[in-house]
Amino acid sequence: MVRDMLVELHQDPGLNWVDRWPLLDRAPQRLGGHVEGRGPNIPVVWADSDGKAIADVLNVLGQVGKRNNIRLVRRSEDEGERNCHIIVVGGQDQNARHFYQAMREVFYRMDERQIFEAVANRPLPLEADYRYGLILKATNPSKVTGSHGVAILIGGFGVLGTLAAAYYLRTRIAELARTFGGRNFGVVVRCRQKAPPETAERMHELDRPSLTWPQRLVSWLR
Repeated sequence: MVRDMLVELHQDPGLNWVDRWPLLDRAPQRLGGHVEGRGPNIPVVWADSDGKAIADVLNVLGQVGKRNNIRLVRRSEDEGERNCHIIVVGGQDQNARHFYQAMREVFYRMDERQIFEAVANRPLPLEADYRYGLILKATNPSKVTGSHGVAILIGGFGVLGTLAAAYYLRTRIAELARTFGGRNFGVVVRCRQKAPPETAERMHELDRPSLTWPQRLVSWLR
């Protein structure tokens, strides 16, 4: 599930009538096409960060062998189907708020300004020089057929937080599996402002559920 945005069609009065509408529904001119209508041919777009995050998510699904029955759902076209496994991209929009409220064993949530431990409702101490992201795995109680429902959220503060979370999930999925096994979890990642998402670091002290030293040792030896 991903947030989509409507593209407003602007006129450019400096161009002739045909070229005045930059998003006209037209066939490629190099193939001899012509103007088909006056409406935009791409009225709905995704944020660049969300598109890159989706690419990382699809990469992860491929790594774990999940290639069938994958459907991308834009928020504006969400029909409320929840009897399935769910992956939400973004941490602050309507889909994310529904995730925090409806899913079970959610360890963190965020709003426009802060990240909170969900159970204690306690804000995390965040440093202004960093951008933060969340990787959450929870249970979807609305999946009532087949295996139990898995719900995953990848989001963050702004572009960098989302990209950092998605990149970390793609490159460290095996490490997360060794650490948490099949359990639900919450992970906080961060990277410095203006740094690339490839520099994302996991704040191990904020891993939830907290692991005992024997559990950590077992995860390291797997």
